[in-house]
Parts: sequence; structure tokens; C-alpha cells
Amino acid sequence: MKTFFASLLGSAVGVVVLGLLVVGGSALLAEATENTGKSSSRIDNPPGLQAVDHDQVRNVDSFSVRGTVVNVGSATWDYPDVTLRIFAGEVQVNECRGLVPDTISPGSRHPFQVTCEDTAADLPFPVRYQIAISEATRIDG
Repeated sequence: MKTFFASLLGSAVGVVVLGLLVVGGSALLAEATENTGKSSSRIDNPPGLQAVDHDQVRNVDSFSVRGTVVNVGSATWDYPDVTLRIFAGEVQVNECRGLVPDTISPGSRHPFQVTCEDTAADLPFPVRYQIAISEATRIDG
């Protein structure tokens, strides 16, 4: 019987400790977010970010596109994802993502390259691609 109560007490203490860790961790994250002004939530299709001056990279093994992300909006963004979609006719044959590892302030321009490792650069049929800024983290509120 003592063993049962000891086990029960140990489980209850474990649950309380875990609860305190979760609540404490959430409070620390909220405080860090408040102090830095940064949020960890990603926003789909961030307004103001555009992919410009892009073109397929030649003389490489995998299908790659290089270009520039420009911020024409008023918000500052962290780490935008650039999505590359490859089409044969009207059929999408692949989709790949690349990350711009930088903060994109209003008016700034940053280079990017997205590579689809599993798609050959020289396909035996005509293809076209689309580039989009799929998501980013807004850091100025």
C-alpha cells in the first residue's frame, strides 16, 4: 500500500513540475517576445515582399532559380520563404522552397536562390516556373 501511495505521490509531483515548466516556459517566451518585439508566428503571403529579377540558373545539375526579394511595403520581415513551382504545360511537376536568411526592412533588396534537388536543370520537355514569397515572420508588430 505504501508503494502505491508513493507512486501516486511521485506521479502527482511529476505532473505539477511539468505544469510549472510549461507555464514558466510560456511566460519566458512571452517576455522574450515582448522585449524583442519579435513574434514566432509565420504569415502567409506577406504583403510588400516581392520576388523580382529572377531567372533560371544555367550550367547546374538541378533546376535552380536565382533572384532578388524586395520589400516594397512598410513592415519589416524575417526569414521569408521563397517557393518555386515548376510546370510542364499546365501540370505542376515540382515545388521547392528556399529561405532568405535575413531581415528584410522596407526598401531593402536581398538575393535568393531556390534549388529543386530532385529536378534536372535540363528537362527533355519545355517547362515554366513561378516564384512566390510564401511566408515570413513580421518583426515590427
